[in-house]
Order: sequence, then C-alpha cells, then structure tokens
Amino acid sequence: MTDEHVIPTSIGGNSRTIIRVCKSCNNTIGRDVDKTLSSDGWMRMNAMFVGGIAKRQDRLETTTTLKDGRKLEGHFFFTRTENGVLHGFEPKKRQPDGTLWLSEEVQTDFDTLPREINIFRRDMVEYWGYYCPPARTSGMEPAMLKVLFGIVYMDQGQSIVESQAFDVIRSSLSGTIHHDVQATWLDKPMQWGDSTIRNHEHAVYFECDNNKIFRGGVALFGTGIRFEIQPFSCFLPKRCVRWDGRPGPPPESQQHESS
Repeated sequence: MTDEHVIPTSIGGNSRTIIRVCKSCNNTIGRDVDKTLSSDGWMRMNAMFVGGIAKRQDRLETTTTLKDGRKLEGHFFFTRTENGVLHGFEPKKRQPDGTLWLSEEVQTDFDTLPREINIFRRDMVEYWGYYCPPARTSGMEPAMLKVLFGIVYMDQGQSIVESQAFDVIRSSLSGTIHHDVQATWLDKPMQWGDSTIRNHEHAVYFECDNNKIFRGGVALFGTGIRFEIQPFSCFLPKRCVRWDGRPGPPPESQQHESS
C-alpha cells in the first residue's frame, strides 16, 4: 500500500488529504487521471499561493507583458533561491505575430544568431504577473471525480467506498467517465449553504439520502463541477468537506444543508 494524495501535490496537495491505496492503482491514477490537474496552468498558478512550485520542465502555458506593451506567449516557472522564489518565463520560439524569440538563458552565441531573432531578457518584463486562462475543464472530469471519491473515503471510511454502489466511480478512474455519471461544470463559484467557496478554498460535497441518486460536487481554486449518479444504492448523509487550500488543519466535515 502507498500514499495517494487526493489533491495532487503539484497543485498544493499535502499530508492533510492522503489515503492509502495499492501501488498499482496509485501509479495508474497518477499517470492517467491526475495529470489533467497537475499539468493545468490555472491550477498550478493558484497552487503557487499555497506553497506549490511550477518547474521549468512542466511547461505551463501563460502570457506575459513586456515594458513596451508587447505580449509574449510562453511558459512560466519558478526557481527556489536563498532569497525566496524567483519568477521565470520562457517565450515560445514563434509568437502569434510571426516574430521569433529566444530566452537569454539559452546557451548559445547570440552574436551569430540571425537578426530577426529577438532575445528575451528578464529586465524586459513590465511586472512578474502572468495570465493563465481558466482551467481547461474538458477531460478533467475523472480527476475531479477521483477527488470526490477520495474525500468520501476520508470522511465516511473505507468500508463505505468498497460497497458495490461505488463501482461506477471506480471504473471512471481509468480515465473515462462511466455512462451512468452525469458531470456538469459550473459557470460560477460553488455555493454551500449561504456562503460561497472562495478561490483559495477547496470543497467537496456529497449526499445520497434516498438510496437512489448520488449527488456530489468538487471545487478546486474556484473551478467547480457537479456529479449525479443513478442508480446508486448506498445511503450517504449530506456532507460538505471544506478547507483552505493554504497550509493548515485537516479538512472538516460540515453537515448543514447545501443549496
């Protein structure tokens, strides 16, 4: 058995949300499911504020603005130094306007390069802020369902998620959502009771109080999705497990009514 991070470590997951699973399952989920979350620029950008770090080899797409107003497409990354975290940006070789760029960090003799190639330098950046489009939700459904499954495991116990009713969810962890699972992405922040799940928070809610229909949802860094599964023959009390994405205590289950 090995530790499975319900929230991938690359987007801020830590010891607060760990469950024990078999090694082969962990490897398969990490390779085929978690990668849609861990490689998404929006998720990784937000994870920076909760202790995550984006490495150069992750090649997370973004756009940055230069002092002369030009915008460059490329990849952002961060490097840990003795003085903290250093921002980094690597432009795409060919920009949408047709211009060619290389980073000053490239090991080459710049004097020999053709004139049409522009050299990107750190001092050209107006400010070290990046733009990342909202999470590319298409294809993330199995990963978000895995987060939901993992939190139910933590909150309700292993014996509950081992019931036959959860076979539909388990089969979806291969990377393709089962046809009995209806997934709907939210176009506004998720609500729980009278409060709104904020961008730096994570939340998972679930219920099946009639032994017929499972309803649940996941919100990570402001990106929310709802799931409905029927038939579903396992009673689950109405719960919302909600926690700050930043370092802190383990998630706590809330039992008041959801909206």
